[in-house]
Amino acid sequence: MLRSVASPSARWLVTFIALTLALSTATFTDTATASDPQQRRAGLPGEAVFGARVEPTSGMSPRQSVEALEAKLGTPLPLVSEYLDWDDSFPSSYQQWLINSGHRLVLLVKLKRNDGSRPLWSSLANAQPGDRLYRELLGWAESIRDVGEPVYFVFHKEPNESPNRANGSASAYKDAWHRVAEVFDAEGATNAQLVFALAGSIYARPLSVETWYPGDDVVDVIAASGVNGDCSATQCNWRSQEQIMSKMVAWSASHTEQSIAVIEGATVEDPNKPLRKRNWIDDAHAYLGGDFVDRVAFYSYWSSSGGNDFRLTTSPKAVAAGARWAKDPVWAADPN
Repeated sequence: MLRSVASPSARWLVTFIALTLALSTATFTDTATASDPQQRRAGLPGEAVFGARVEPTSGMSPRQSVEALEAKLGTPLPLVSEYLDWDDSFPSSYQQWLINSGHRLVLLVKLKRNDGSRPLWSSLANAQPGDRLYRELLGWAESIRDVGEPVYFVFHKEPNESPNRANGSASAYKDAWHRVAEVFDAEGATNAQLVFALAGSIYARPLSVETWYPGDDVVDVIAASGVNGDCSATQCNWRSQEQIMSKMVAWSASHTEQSIAVIEGATVEDPNKPLRKRNWIDDAHAYLGGDFVDRVAFYSYWSSSGGNDFRLTTSPKAVAAGARWAKDPVWAADPN
């Protein structure tokens, strides 16, 4: 029927429609085949979710510990971090509860087994279908996919640290990273954001970072860790969250498709300045909510008493600062 239309205006209309459809098809094809990680996986740039690693309280289950902290904050935690070994089962009933109750999850998983053994990164990179390591990697991809909610997957944080030398070289670490991304993509785990994490101080040495960085094609989020913990009864070597992570922010500026995050941030109290912890948390909140908030994926506070007392509950003022951050609508997880 279109070919029987004789008027010039009708022919122009047909040509215009055909060109539009062709361009639309070409655009769709280019987008669908792009290698950019934010297009390959379900990107959440600028999600800016606040949460914590919640240390289990004595006599309480992990769930009860989260609920107790939320009761003190007067609001749910938008995000909770979980530290898991390579052969852990996921999701546990507790983790399923976190997911069902609307908590965004950060999974920090090292290539380390429950018995303390450490497979080589090269073994994971070269694992074939049927191999134990491959089955375990497949299990992570499938279980995260089946969760159906966005999950941040931190593969072997701080690989440069001494205990991780047992896993192998930096080049093997990169190869293992690529294998993780390959299997996650192949299994349709598009709800996973893959997170690369080093201590904040390492980003001051770009060559060291490049030694370990797997590449923009497989990394979705660039993250830093680091706490303000050097404080005694007589003096404090005080570091703000900005000082701890500023080098990561600067290094990541050229990686424009990646979000940024803090996987472990926290502070102790200053025994000589009762309001200093409250101010530290408020300042971190303001700093991360500033000029680059659109790049921030998440902030996870290390609410733990391990080594030093970093818990959010060390004083009413600290609790109030944590509550302000958790209640900030900018930092709430998008339910969709």
